Amino acid sequence: MPLVFDFALRRLSTIAAASPKLPSAFPDTYREFRRILQQADREPVAVHLHDKGSKRDFDMKVGAFVLQFAVKSMLPNGQKVGRIPALVYSVARGDTSLLTGIVQDLYNGLMAGFTAMQFGMSCSEGWSAARRQLALEQAPHSIFGDAPFIHLDTGLCDEVRAARPTSDSLLPVWSSVPVLLVAGTLDGNTPEFQAAEVLWGFPNGGFVTVENGFHETLPSPDVQAVVAEFLDGSDIRRRVIRLDPPDFLTIEEAKASKQSSR
Repeated sequence: MPLVFDFALRRLSTIAAASPKLPSAFPDTYREFRRILQQADREPVAVHLHDKGSKRDFDMKVGAFVLQFAVKSMLPNGQKVGRIPALVYSVARGDTSLLTGIVQDLYNGLMAGFTAMQFGMSCSEGWSAARRQLALEQAPHSIFGDAPFIHLDTGLCDEVRAARPTSDSLLPVWSSVPVLLVAGTLDGNTPEFQAAEVLWGFPNGGFVTVENGFHETLPSPDVQAVVAEFLDGSDIRRRVIRLDPPDFLTIEEAKASKQSSR
């Protein structure tokens, strides 16, 4: 749902504001993001890009949608989320260097082509008409609008020839098979409360909550240990694993990190 991503950014904004490493550096990322979106709607932001094919530089103006899409894409990623406040506040100050790098990566990806698999999966995974309508109703109230839901476009789904879900596939699942669900408290893609709802249909299911976890928590040794216990036959009902909060980068650190990764 759109407001899940909205709330995820609100949570992140609260954590960044209280970061002992950067006291008062990012006081309200959510509010600042809203402000630069409104500004980009009125006056798109100019960035300077390079086309690898023609080997020419060119200027491009990007509006609010690109900013929404970029930040939403970073939100579930624990390795990128620490850059969001730096990105937002740099754009707010008229510094487009971090935004330029993101738009350049998006441009390179589009020019190189991309797989339709992600759209095929999203289109076929099972959205009832009522849930789709609810997402569309929530979108105007979210700071991201409908940017996270391009894949719900019925025309796009028709173009990739995605299989349509059968009506019974939209029903809740009941199974006595042992299952382990792992949910990060900061994951906007598969939020914790939805995992708990799914678990209701698995009487032999276990549930691991990963505090400060994002979409990919398996790299954590603590999560790996619990998964290994489960696969070894242990009866895991409820576990809580606590990870460190996100490490937020200053604007200069974000710039330096981006340069070193190229």
